[in-house]
Amino acid sequence: MYDQTGDDGKARFTVAQIAAEFGVSRPTIYRYLELDDADPKGL
Repeated sequence: MYDQTGDDGKARFTVAQIAAEFGVSRPTIYRYLELDDADPKGL
């Protein structure tokens, strides 16, 4: 969701929207994204 873009090239979803969708906080989303960047194999 974080990497999806609309037709205008802008992000389709905000971090707040993603957090609300999964029932977690915004910092949780940012932590997950940090971990994902650090581990090229994925989580």
